[in-house]
Amino acid sequence: MSKKITSMEELLKKGKECEELIKIRKKWKETDDVIKVKVGVSSKSDISVKNADLVIKSIIDLMEIEDIENVALYKTEFLGYGGEFPSLEIIVPNKGNVVFGNVDSKEAIELIKKYLKDTSEIEEFLVDNDGTKTCNH
Repeated sequence: MSKKITSMEELLKKGKECEELIKIRKKWKETDDVIKVKVGVSSKSDISVKNADLVIKSIIDLMEIEDIENVALYKTEFLGYGGEFPSLEIIVPNKGNVVFGNVDSKEAIELIKKYLKDTSEIEEFLVDNDGTKTCNH
């Protein structure tokens, strides 16, 4: 159950959080040249959904602190990996994607910091989805 909003300050804070999510979500659909990060909920359990929400919140906080603008963030259900923690898919424009499974907030932050600033480190692991279905590993 969601926490009840009891003050105008809480309402404004929640409104700001929602605006940020909408802004990040629009980037996903409107641009092809940004790195896309997909957080996949691992199961329908409440703890799995909560963990995915925590990962997304951590990534959003990092994006604000580090002033990262070339990233679009998206939450999706069930990428096919089980566990209490979500999967994290990084999609690099014109290069491919890589998926990390069972990722908590701390690990997500480490992956984002490491790979979004320099995607060259994961390029050999990217699956090329341009129709050739080639894989470099």
